[in-house]
Amino acid sequence: MPKSRTNTLLIGDTLYELTEAYRNGARACRAETPFWANPHRDGSQRHADWAAGHDNEAAGHHRVTVTLDAIEAAPAGLELVAPEEEGLTAEPAPPAYQVFTRAHDEVVWAVDLLASDPARHMAMRGARDSLSLDSDAYWDEASRVEARASLDVLRAALPDSPMSRPLILLLDNSGSMRGQSVAALIGLIGEMGDALDQAGIPFEVLGFTTRSWKGGRAREDWILGGRPQGPGRLCELRHVIYKDAAEPWNPALLDLMLMEGFLKENVDGEALLWAAERGRQLGGATILHVTDGKPMDDSTLAANPADYLDRHLEAVSRQIGADPDLTLIRADISDPKPLDRKARPENRLTHLAKVLVEASLQAIAGPRQERDSSQPDGP
Repeated sequence: MPKSRTNTLLIGDTLYELTEAYRNGARACRAETPFWANPHRDGSQRHADWAAGHDNEAAGHHRVTVTLDAIEAAPAGLELVAPEEEGLTAEPAPPAYQVFTRAHDEVVWAVDLLASDPARHMAMRGARDSLSLDSDAYWDEASRVEARASLDVLRAALPDSPMSRPLILLLDNSGSMRGQSVAALIGLIGEMGDALDQAGIPFEVLGFTTRSWKGGRAREDWILGGRPQGPGRLCELRHVIYKDAAEPWNPALLDLMLMEGFLKENVDGEALLWAAERGRQLGGATILHVTDGKPMDDSTLAANPADYLDRHLEAVSRQIGADPDLTLIRADISDPKPLDRKARPENRLTHLAKVLVEASLQAIAGPRQERDSSQPDGP
């Protein structure tokens, strides 16, 4: 049986403060106001409370744990209804997404991170030259020819593009991208950025990772605080701006992804929320979410359910999909799996080129519903 205290409500393992913002979020959901219409967009606790109220009402948690009028009631005197009284079978509700601390999160410019270590940046420039599609130091000729053929398709489509919104390229900067994946990504994003720039299409290039492995200072704060149960996201985020919409394109800033120790863990849901807010500030945008797999942060998943980050990513994707000012396209660049087990695996460069170009063509075709570029259209 869920427990209730004055002005609080326990759903699953999470205790919610029934603030006015929480109640307004629940009321908004009943009035069919979309999630993205949250009136508190300042990152405050009111924003989180409103979202929690809306989420819990949408998931039906209030119908199981309290009477339908409880959220409208005065703070004191919540009347609980046993599930059997409504003919329902009680199931533990999954915990709502929350963040233990944002004190160590950061949004940084790639140019500033590179400038902080000029000697290492100079050393990386030679490595980046080998990733160019004009160089045979990293890729064989057949792969480079095939990748350029894919890029030529994009270049041919850009001059007549009906795209009316800026394009935000949101890049997975997690450790699983090390090796051929990040090498291919740097070379291809560099060329795609050149093509978009020449076509006069406004775009941003953003990245997401964490500042430390295994939670860093966020986890240390949690330990010092007595390891409370269900802490929520338990790491320190690092969101990176490679190119702002108002800034000139400089592909050399992608060198940052080659810096030893830079690629760490990935919390995709919050990265998408960040990109979405930037898109709204631009008056609307198409977000191309480039990722090689699922969200992964060891410290968060060790202290929360195994699907905690996955569920948040799914919820955020639905929110963005319901926002008329945004379009979300997912470019899955994970290892291709040939239907024929005896077939030779596709080269990483050619695979990434195909996925990124296909997703970009979807983006320039105009606003449409969220889709996964790794899945073919039609039956």
